[in-house]
Amino acid sequence: GRLCEWKHKTIDKSEEIETFEEYKKTLTLQCKDGHAATFYWMPDEDTPDLVYYQCFTHRNLGWKIHVVDSDAKVAGAMEHLSNQEPNSAVTALLSHSLLLLVTFFVIF
Repeated sequence: GRLCEWKHKTIDKSEEIETFEEYKKTLTLQCKDGHAATFYWMPDEDTPDLVYYQCFTHRNLGWKIHVVDSDAKVAGAMEHLSNQEPNSAVTALLSHSLLLLVTFFVIF
């Protein structure tokens, strides 16, 4: 897909501004040419234990990906998530999404 970044119109004024709405007015969205695409990624031994994902196409779709290297760690992560009391449907959805991502990266 294409790369899009929010850049400062002049200089970073985040320390001077009190609200996000006002701060956003000091930024401009700059996108390179490109089209949506599928991103394939395979963790290796140099991959950090924690990486982050943010989808450009779907607003607020993104979170942490815990990278593990053994079935025991996956089982432990799944048990930890299943024992938590979700405080909202969103938390439950994110937990299940994380399980799917962790399982996917271990399998492939």
